[in-house]
Amino acid sequence: MLSGVLKIELEECLEELEFWEEYHLGKSKDSLRVDVLIIEKRSNLYIPKQIAEKFQTYNLIEYCG
Repeated sequence: MLSGVLKIELEECLEELEFWEEYHLGKSKDSLRVDVLIIEKRSNLYIPKQIAEKFQTYNLIEYCG
């Protein structure tokens, strides 16, 4: 669900972004997991959205609600 919302918000740049849902930060199933990993396919990508102001190449998104 969160990934879908992010894709709508970032729809102008979808071709330049890669979304990985429920991404494990380690090799085991017990490792820490983040809701969404967003990867910029090219460096210095400009995304004209407030949510992306501080984006780097790899961006971990975790929603706590």
